[in-house]
Amino acid sequence: MNRTFRSVFGLLALVPSVLSAQDMNMGGTESQTKFGGFADVGYRSFRPSGKAGFDFGGFDLFITSKLSQKVNFLVETVFERGGDGVMGVDVERLSIAYNYRPYARFAAGRFHSPLGYWNSAFHHGAIMAPVIDRPFIAEFEDGNGLLPMHNLGAMVSGRDISPLHLGYDVAIGSQLGIGGALTGNPTTGVTLALNAEPVSGFKIGTSLYKDTRLKGIETQTGGTLAADVDQLITGAFAAINKGKLEVIGEVHNIAQKSATTSTVNSWGGYAYAGIRSGTVVPYVMYEAAQAKDGDLFYDAMSLHNAAVGVRKELTANTVVKFEMKSIRLPNKTNRGEFSTQFALQF
Repeated sequence: MNRTFRSVFGLLALVPSVLSAQDMNMGGTESQTKFGGFADVGYRSFRPSGKAGFDFGGFDLFITSKLSQKVNFLVETVFERGGDGVMGVDVERLSIAYNYRPYARFAAGRFHSPLGYWNSAFHHGAIMAPVIDRPFIAEFEDGNGLLPMHNLGAMVSGRDISPLHLGYDVAIGSQLGIGGALTGNPTTGVTLALNAEPVSGFKIGTSLYKDTRLKGIETQTGGTLAADVDQLITGAFAAINKGKLEVIGEVHNIAQKSATTSTVNSWGGYAYAGIRSGTVVPYVMYEAAQAKDGDLFYDAMSLHNAAVGVRKELTANTVVKFEMKSIRLPNKTNRGEFSTQFALQF
């Protein structure tokens, strides 16, 4: 049994004792459990190859339980098709939280890293996202994204502090490696995030992540690190969601250095804009990312994508999206892609 599952079962074992303690302190609030989920299917056509086909995005089972007045439990399990066509099951999030005050919420388990905007605002349910695909900088680990999108550890956070609606997150945990699995020798990374909403509908924020990738762990290129690599990720975002306007911009820099190499900086970001007209939202999006030659962990790459699309809310729980995308490949050739997606929440 790997370390991830040992940690999961250890966390589950804590639930009865936490509930018992809360019952003694708060009079035994009855547990309230809710089941829900997400699913999506789509169609993609590529040019100039002419390849096309339907795709099953995944089935997401989402369970929340109010164990007491201040203790909540969450688990999110995703069933999705891998690159080999075989269906797999991932426990994407599993955490228990104690809501002491709005300015102090404590959580432990497996959770989404509070890096930037996208990973905190749009989780695994495709219906929540304004576009069909996550931007590459916010892609999950099993999609070879550049950032650690999940953490296994503990976090304290707060929201709506002061008239500026300040929010913060401080997370300590083990980074998940390639394929979403814990590395063979995980270290403890630290994430700091700060955001504010000085004007209703306008949010800004910054984040920092610091960790050390240890010698011998698997890299994105399929090899192993020859030496310890110190990693520092810094990022910032701004988002507007007010009236008819939707705007999001986010950028991250990834600095990596070993004892025998100089610092190598890789980066990625995106800009999204949409205008709502009733239940229809036309949108545009541009994203770019670069991992430079000499990077000790990531494949050297340069990515430039531009997309234009429209999102239609059929009902409160169903959405359909149509999107055209132009992709600039590392060999400086272009590829076109037409995609459509039907996403639902239940």
